[in-house]
Amino acid sequence: MSSNAPPLSVWSGGKCKCGDFMTSFISWNCRGLRTRLDDLKSLLSTYKPACVALQETFLISPMTLQVRGYNCVRRDVDGDTSPNGGVCLFTSHLYPITVCCVYLPPNDVVPQVDLNHLVSQLPAPFILLGDFNGHSTLWGHDVTNSRGRQIEQLISDHCLCLLNNDEKTYFHAPTRTFHSLHLAICSPTLLPMLNFNVANDLHNSDHFPLLVSYVNGAGTRFRPPTYHFHRADWDKFTRLSIITGTMVQNRAVDEAVFNVTKAIRNAADAAIPRTSNSPRKLCKPWWNASCQQAKKEQRRAWGIFRRYPTTDNLIAFKRAKALARRIRRQCQRESLIPSMCLQSHRQLPANSYGESSDSYSPAFQATKNRLERTPINFRCRQPLPYNCDFDMFELKRALSSAKNTSPGPDGISYELLRHLNEDTLDSLYVDDLQISCEGSDMRLIERQLQTAVQSGKLPSTTL
Repeated sequence: MSSNAPPLSVWSGGKCKCGDFMTSFISWNCRGLRTRLDDLKSLLSTYKPACVALQETFLISPMTLQVRGYNCVRRDVDGDTSPNGGVCLFTSHLYPITVCCVYLPPNDVVPQVDLNHLVSQLPAPFILLGDFNGHSTLWGHDVTNSRGRQIEQLISDHCLCLLNNDEKTYFHAPTRTFHSLHLAICSPTLLPMLNFNVANDLHNSDHFPLLVSYVNGAGTRFRPPTYHFHRADWDKFTRLSIITGTMVQNRAVDEAVFNVTKAIRNAADAAIPRTSNSPRKLCKPWWNASCQQAKKEQRRAWGIFRRYPTTDNLIAFKRAKALARRIRRQCQRESLIPSMCLQSHRQLPANSYGESSDSYSPAFQATKNRLERTPINFRCRQPLPYNCDFDMFELKRALSSAKNTSPGPDGISYELLRHLNEDTLDSLYVDDLQISCEGSDMRLIERQLQTAVQSGKLPSTTL
């Protein structure tokens, strides 16, 4: 740690959604995030965490960093000299659990009052993840140093719980020994719910990632499945998706909407296959067989060295590690060359960076400006287009022109509505008319219902 760096690098990253994946939290001393970005993405793809706490990121303020699917909050290193320290939190969602990422430099003196003040600011329940650089018999060391006694005092004073076991979290290359420097500390209410493990791969650092997950996978959630429309049996769906008048007549609005939605969803489940709900893996277009083989050789060399920590095995592991890194970077460069050549031949239109209205014709812009100056009155009785009744032709035209966007909370997409039969669609149109009338202007309701009865779409008994 440089002399002008803060003695305590910590970031309380607010909230993250625990329980979305099997591994909810990861803590890792990456020893330089920019050079370990590929290893971080590999961790995210393997464990699908809801939150990742990183220490010793070596980032300074001008550096930008983005990881797809995660929000990033950082505390960078102060000073213009070579950066050391720094912490970072990647969170995927919001949930009422506070995650605090901590890095304590080994040679700096951190007052006990600063640690107490840090814990007192964290809303419970919370988890402390980080590299504390302390030795204690409480988490697997043979001796206890001053930093270790500080952490023990902190746990005792605030009635906290230590998740660590005897697993080692740090590899010291000069002495070829393993130690425990990373800690996971939580509120007492979270202790029965969480499980602690240490990954068996360094991911090109000298610290093993910590994995904190729910016990027995409790609370695990996956991405919602979607329909395979290209494999749908639409004839079967049309036969099963029958909506009758009894589903909505003389019923509350919520009950009527539930009955209609349930009928369409049941027909879709019976006639259309669905995708798997397992988490989607991050795609690496440049990853090929040579990268996979180099990674396998690196893991094999690491396994041999971990069992037999000799000098020859250490040299073999470092050689395999350097070879795997060179192959990955070469494959990345080669995969970027075709895409760069393709983009160099593309020409953007002259008005691609202008306003959207600039691409309209002069005649359309004149009509648009004239109509936008005309006031809209929804309460007049003139037969204006926006005051006329919504008919079946407009419904079918809207469905035919609508794009296949993501469905709403009910899970019913436009593609399902397009394949309803005529009777069901007609009944759905009348049912939606009845439901939308509740709580609206009574004069408008009366006109709409009279129009529906005269056209034969709504029985007179419902009035």
